[in-house]
Amino acid sequence: MMSQACRWGWRDTNPAVWADPPPIGGTVPIVPTPDEVRQLLAAAADPRRPEQAEVMYFSATTGARPG
Repeated sequence: MMSQACRWGWRDTNPAVWADPPPIGGTVPIVPTPDEVRQLLAAAADPRRPEQAEVMYFSATTGARPG
């Protein structure tokens, strides 16, 4: 985007060329066991907030991941 703005004459310089990409983390994700997921879903099945269990079930069955 900044390069295109320079080509069109909207900017004199491209400040993005001085940016450094963030480091790639080498962390290992913490994956719950199936029993832990069952316990979590059972605990979330509160009759006052049924949508919590639905969201957690959807996330667990579709493999939702952060980011």
